[in-house]
Amino acid sequence: MPGGHDAESIDTADSSSPRWSLPKTACLRVVHRLMGTNGEQTLTVKYTYPFRVVGVFSLTASLLWLAHFLLEVLPASTQASRGACRLSDDQLRQNALVLSAYFVCFIFVRLCMFFPGVAARVAHIQMGNQGAWRMYALHMVLHGPLYIFGIGSMLFAFQVLISPKCEDVPEARVLHRALGWYANSSCGVFGLCLVLAFFHSRLLKESARLHEEEKRKAPKGALEQLLSYVFKEHKELFGHDDDKYFTECPICLSEWDDDDIIIVLNCGHCFHRHCIACWFDSERTCAFCRQDVVDCPGRSSSTSSRQAADSTALPSHVPPTGPPVAYASSSSSALGSQVTGDMTTPEAAGRSPLPLGGSAVPPRHIFSI
Repeated sequence: MPGGHDAESIDTADSSSPRWSLPKTACLRVVHRLMGTNGEQTLTVKYTYPFRVVGVFSLTASLLWLAHFLLEVLPASTQASRGACRLSDDQLRQNALVLSAYFVCFIFVRLCMFFPGVAARVAHIQMGNQGAWRMYALHMVLHGPLYIFGIGSMLFAFQVLISPKCEDVPEARVLHRALGWYANSSCGVFGLCLVLAFFHSRLLKESARLHEEEKRKAPKGALEQLLSYVFKEHKELFGHDDDKYFTECPICLSEWDDDDIIIVLNCGHCFHRHCIACWFDSERTCAFCRQDVVDCPGRSSSTSSRQAADSTALPSHVPPTGPPVAYASSSSSALGSQVTGDMTTPEAAGRSPLPLGGSAVPPRHIFSI
């Protein structure tokens, strides 16, 4: 029936769709990891002009080398030699094919390093963040094929020189001429690729170092989101009491002047605006207690939240309501002292009460352990 045929075709299409979607999804994941387009770790590398020049020369030499191999060496290697030179010629053919295989491996590995996702992981290991063993293994994977290709090229050139040549056999004469050019060009290509690999590794390390420094900096706009005071307008907020701000900048160790603009961080420490601005160019933490400027509790980004943070950072001197606070009165003698706890009020104990919403530890003595 037509209806049954249509239903059967729909069921077949529905059952076959997951089989094609799974490889497609896996390929997309690989592409995202290589390109860093799905939140993966990436690294932006700025390639300098000398590196580009070396890259152009290396690419040109490699393409000429591959063309010579495909047009001259490979056809000559497929023809069997005759006579007394047959064994040595067969060994030369095999070594020529092995050299080409190592060079193709080097090209594949080097091209993968230009992907942002791969470059980020390679640079992270090269910086020594994952141990010496992984760094050594990565070095062998990245440069091992090139090292083998270079050493093999020099040994292959020496083998071509000392191998017997049967001049009376046309196939052997053509083979030795092609392999001679092939060995010499392989040594030249190895030199250019070695310089290219050295420059590429240096650029990856430098880019990774700059990326780490950029991550340590305070984000843009962080300084504008912090509390700021003009000293001559808020002198009462600064003093030597525990519930007041510093009387000097902890960075330059200079006391406040009337026209100074003072920045108060969320942790309660204050600095000159220009001092903390210079500090934020390389760090994203407080210069005194090392708390993160962004992740510090109580961070605010609006005017109302700033006012709330200001009210908590500057507690008023209103006595607390509720039950009396327990203070310890001490009596000393010539031989020692004995501490006894008496339930007295703050005024009777002769001490100033804790401010409302205050803490037993003053803000200037709070450290990040």
